[in-house]
Amino acid sequence: MAGLDVILVDENPAFGGRLLSDMPMIEGQSGDLWAASIVEQLYTLENVRLMSRTTVTGVYDQGTYGAVERVGRHVDTPASDLPKDIFWRIVARRSILASG
Repeated sequence: MAGLDVILVDENPAFGGRLLSDMPMIEGQSGDLWAASIVEQLYTLENVRLMSRTTVTGVYDQGTYGAVERVGRHVDTPASDLPKDIFWRIVARRSILASG
């Protein structure tokens, strides 16, 4: 990731995918703890943006992606000024899609 800006998107509230439920052992830790430690490290990197509760909705020409981030749908406070959703247009020179 040296010198690159990175966006990591996951439609779930927590990053880690199957590591959160299958509980394999990785480097002497359960999968969920290992994933949490990696995510914690990623949050400290200035060139990495983590977007949970976000779904990539389309892939278009010239490396353009559409993504919907659920911002306020899970918040119980009715008086919240948060929008329910934000639609993102992401343009990337390179990308890696890892679904499911």
